[in-house]
Amino acid sequence: MPAKSYKSLLNKITTIILLVFVFPFAVSAQLENLKQEARVYRDKGYQAQGAGDLDTAKTYYQKAIELDPLYTAAYNDLGVLYETKGVKDKAEENYLKAVQVDPYYQSAYFNLANLYEEQGDLRKAAEFWKKRVKLGAANDRWTQKARQRLANIGMIIEDIGQELKQEETADLIKSLSTDKDYLEKKAGEVITRQKQRADMLFVGAQAYYSKGDFAAALKDAGSAHFLDPANSEIEKFIDKVRAQLSAYSQ
Repeated sequence: MPAKSYKSLLNKITTIILLVFVFPFAVSAQLENLKQEARVYRDKGYQAQGAGDLDTAKTYYQKAIELDPLYTAAYNDLGVLYETKGVKDKAEENYLKAVQVDPYYQSAYFNLANLYEEQGDLRKAAEFWKKRVKLGAANDRWTQKARQRLANIGMIIEDIGQELKQEETADLIKSLSTDKDYLEKKAGEVITRQKQRADMLFVGAQAYYSKGDFAAALKDAGSAHFLDPANSEIEKFIDKVRAQLSAYSQ
């Protein structure tokens, strides 16, 4: 192969190697750097907002989102900022972006529900209070607050209240069913362990019997029968051991 063709082929192979093996790592590293930088800007925005400098905070939050368009917390923070400034439509827009990026982001659901409730849109508020309740841990204080606010709306709007009662009843039935299944499972595990222990004792009783130690055989067989009373084989064995003991005593 001519030197020029060989060099061209080598360059192509090198390019392929770079694209396949090196480039993805370089891109991943770059994205991670952008994410870290976005978090720095978000922290700066949070500090500026805490100091009352809302305009500077807004700039920092927007920069964080620009660097990382999937940064859920930055959208939520920007929503809080807009709500503080009284720009409700922008607040709603950013809260909705937050839950669009991360459907499990609980803070944005709380903020949306609270925003709609303050605007008098109780049905929308109930929708998002319900989502917040479903996502949160039962003992979390924010979940408890969301549940209470939802219950308050249910007292005002009749059909929502009825729906909540139906859901509570369904949850209760499900909980009782789950408890029943759990108890049955545990009872089954206990019975299985008892039978396993009974089998071990029965094997030992048979070993004692073969050695002529009928008293020890009867003792272990009796314990096995207590743990597994439905085992007719153990019961027959006990009768056989008793017959041997009776024969020896005569």
